[in-house]
Amino acid sequence: MDAKYIMIIVLAVILVLFLILNSAPTEVNFIFFQVTTSTAILIFISALIGFLIGVALPYTMKKKKTAAKGKSEKV
Repeated sequence: MDAKYIMIIVLAVILVLFLILNSAPTEVNFIFFQVTTSTAILIFISALIGFLIGVALPYTMKKKKTAAKGKSEKV
């Protein structure tokens, strides 16, 4: 098994344990409204957003590099 997959599994297990231990209700204030929800849900949503940014960022950086490379070759 690749070290990358082992690290992902270890982090997922730590996240699940952290979610289980933090189930108390929390009040969150947005700009125009207020929500009371479990801390575990907030942690999960934050982790999901961070994961999605981490997955999407390399693809956008790769597109920028190929676009810049294409422009420099035309000159």
